[in-house]
This record gives sequence, structure tokens and C-alpha cells, in this order.
Amino acid sequence: MIRFETGIENEFTIQLPSDWCRYMVRGRLISADGSAVGGERVEVTEDWQGFGREHSAGARTREDGWFEIKIPTGGRYSVQPLLEDCYGQLYITMSGELTESRTTMQLGHRDLSLGTIVVPDGICDEIS
Repeated sequence: MIRFETGIENEFTIQLPSDWCRYMVRGRLISADGSAVGGERVEVTEDWQGFGREHSAGARTREDGWFEIKIPTGGRYSVQPLLEDCYGQLYITMSGELTESRTTMQLGHRDLSLGTIVVPDGICDEIS
């Protein structure tokens, strides 16, 4: 629902072209014992010249730990697993490792596979 300053309410549908999201970021979250980390949200956010967030997209990991996120344009992006116990405090590096430091990577010249990302036991306890 959109409400205009005039007080008029209008509903409308925006249909995006099927090729609008052109690039894919994929990977798999597993725990230290090798079991899949399913149902966790992963977000990809563009770092727009350090001033804010231009594009953001996300998905939940499937039961097998895999996630696939489509992004519309190339640019510098950060990839975050939003784990329940340490929400928003971890980033995934280009090599598929977890870090507490905000890390951005250039995306968009090709699809990006981050491979298997291991979530070490107790990592959220260490950064809380």
C-alpha cells in the first residue's frame, strides 16, 4: 500500500524483468561437525562507496545448508550469515571463511560460489 501526501491510497503491482537479477551468490553453511546449518538467513548487501546500502538481497539456507541469492548489479558487496546467536556480527570472506571484520568483495562479473563455509562451535560466544 502506498499513501501519497494527498491522503489518496493506491495499490499497484511492480513486475520486474526476469533478467533483472543477473548474478548469483551461492554457498553452503555447515557446522564444525559437518552437519548442515539450515534455516539461517544470509544477506548480500552492496557497499555503496562506504555511505550506505544500495542493493540488498537475502535468502534462508535450505535444510542441506545451501543458499542462493540473486543480485541485480555488480559492485562491492558484503555477505553476512545472520545466525541467531550472533546476528549481524559475522561476514563471509571471498575464500569462504567467517570473520568479525566488515569484508566486502567485488561481485558481478560472474556468479560467485563461496563453497562450504564452516561455522565453528561457539563462534557466537566468542564475539558476544
